[in-house]
Amino acid sequence: MDIKERSKQYAQGKALEAITAAIEKAYQDGYNDGLNHLALEEQEAAKTGVKYVDLGLPSGTLWSSQYITNIKGQVEMMPYLDASKHIIPTKQQFVELCEKCHYDYVIFKNFSGTKIIGPNGGEIMLWNIKVPNLKSIPYNGNSPFFWIQDDEENDKKNCATQVEWNKSKAHIEKIFMGLKLPVMLVK
Repeated sequence: MDIKERSKQYAQGKALEAITAAIEKAYQDGYNDGLNHLALEEQEAAKTGVKYVDLGLPSGTLWSSQYITNIKGQVEMMPYLDASKHIIPTKQQFVELCEKCHYDYVIFKNFSGTKIIGPNGGEIMLWNIKVPNLKSIPYNGNSPFFWIQDDEENDKKNCATQVEWNKSKAHIEKIFMGLKLPVMLVK
């Protein structure tokens, strides 16, 4: 065997080793990136208190299990501009939630709210929150409110409001965007 044949044989072995090593490294990097992504999602959920629930909706939308809360566990109230920096529900997502889910009004010692039960049995809870300065629509403090995406250029934005329990009908109202409402998230 001359030097040319030896170099060819040597190169083939080295090329196969290099390709194998590159594939092994890519697999390990992908696996580690996935673990890091999962860890970051868990940290973010712990930081904001957000847990998502699969309600079994046809769209596949996951809803936060409750309103966004602060570190103390209190409901975070935000004007529309702050809420819109998050992934808040669209009109279609809210309508789907109302049409496809079952609602139970619940009363506890110090608070009341609405338990929303999805077709698959998954549940989310919307506590009734007093919204200060809410005079533009009929409101008795016994229904959930939260912001809905709105791309119209004006100072009134969409909010989800009272649901007719026996009709599963969504109500969306336009209210002043500077009022502070609770925020629900979707993904």
